[in-house]
Amino acid sequence: MRAFVDRIPDFRQSYHPVEFAAMLHKELVTIHPFIDGNSRAARLLMNLAFLQDGYPIVIIPPTLRRDYLNALDRTHHGDDKTFLKFIAGVCYESAKEYLRLLEG
Repeated sequence: MRAFVDRIPDFRQSYHPVEFAAMLHKELVTIHPFIDGNSRAARLLMNLAFLQDGYPIVIIPPTLRRDYLNALDRTHHGDDKTFLKFIAGVCYESAKEYLRLLEG
């Protein structure tokens, strides 16, 4: 966990804010530091990163849960791109939803 926390500043400088948030999520889930709730904690950490960079929180709807888990599973096999694209997609959809609510 200490190594993960120590790498956060480097991640923030190395990645676009959306990629940074997704990588935080992926890294926390990968080290699996808790007995239960690792994915929930990772989503909370990801959303904190989004908020810190001025992005809206990202909600992964139940209809996309299978896609989320599949994309996350692929990161464990070396494919980060699928997960990054998934997170970018739900980030985009969340932003559209917030804009729709503000316009209404």
